[in-house]
Amino acid sequence: MWAMAQFKFRLETSLGLAENALEEAQRRLAEEVLRWQTLMLRRERQERRWLEGLNGQRRAQPEELGRWQVFARQEYRKLQTCETELQEQEKRKEEQRRRVVESYRRKEKFRRLKGRQSRAWALAEQRREQKVLDEAGQIIYLSRRVRGGL
Repeated sequence: MWAMAQFKFRLETSLGLAENALEEAQRRLAEEVLRWQTLMLRRERQERRWLEGLNGQRRAQPEELGRWQVFARQEYRKLQTCETELQEQEKRKEEQRRRVVESYRRKEKFRRLKGRQSRAWALAEQRREQKVLDEAGQIIYLSRRVRGGL
């Protein structure tokens, strides 16, 4: 029975570690999604500022046009920076999502392994018990036969 406890402990430990890794991966994914959402909002605000600059150019008097063009160009560069950051964050978010899937698969693998090996262990124990019972029955049968024959 000690072997079963040791066996069960090893699997439960591995399963527990896999569950902890999954929780950590999910936490990190949540952080990456939050960063992505923040960058998305920042990009949207920046796009509105750039569009303001374009609209200002359309409405500007000739003497103001140069300032609006500079403003629109600066805001467009900032928008491009935001879009680059957003794309990079999208990649980090997807990489973390992949890690969550891997962690989940690993946890499920240990859970299924624990179930299969527990069933295999129980079957082996049943067979050992049956063997002991068969041997006991055979001893009783032979002892009765010997007593009956004497």
